[in-house]
Amino acid sequence: LAPENFGPQVQPDYASFVQRSVQRLSELGRRRIAVIDQPNKGDRFVGPIQEAGLEIRHCWRLSYPTVPDCGALVPITELLFDGARTCRPDGLILADENHVEQVLLGLSMAGMRVGEDVDIVAQCSYPLAKPQAMPIHWLGFDARKMLRKAVDFLESPPETRDGPACVYLPAEFEDELAS
Repeated sequence: LAPENFGPQVQPDYASFVQRSVQRLSELGRRRIAVIDQPNKGDRFVGPIQEAGLEIRHCWRLSYPTVPDCGALVPITELLFDGARTCRPDGLILADENHVEQVLLGLSMAGMRVGEDVDIVAQCSYPLAKPQAMPIHWLGFDARKMLRKAVDFLESPPETRDGPACVYLPAEFEDELAS
């Protein structure tokens, strides 16, 4: 069945994640952007990065599955950030929070300082399970808000359900969340 046949839905607005992550790195003065994305997501970051006047190279785009604790991202990240300062990325978009620890270890092994040599925007689901002490720019989707919207729909009388078939929840930075 096609998603539209499942009835009204609440979904993360991944396009807002892409746009806002690029915008944040640009605002921080980052010009050379690497992306570690999930498989089968295509090149969703390439256009927005180029449109912002930032650089992305083919070798800076990695597609990596969520595989817990396999450790392979440590040397991959170290290699990605190896080389002269002007020849390596100074911004990183990490589209899977499950890889943060491995990426941080790889950056450390490459001698990179997060918040100084490189800024990271990492996708997450709120509430954060493992807050990091590193200055990571967390950008994601609040599971509580998604659930609230779904419950509101289910509790509403059927005759009042004339809204859109799909409600997209925009990505929010951690410092934007209402307490």
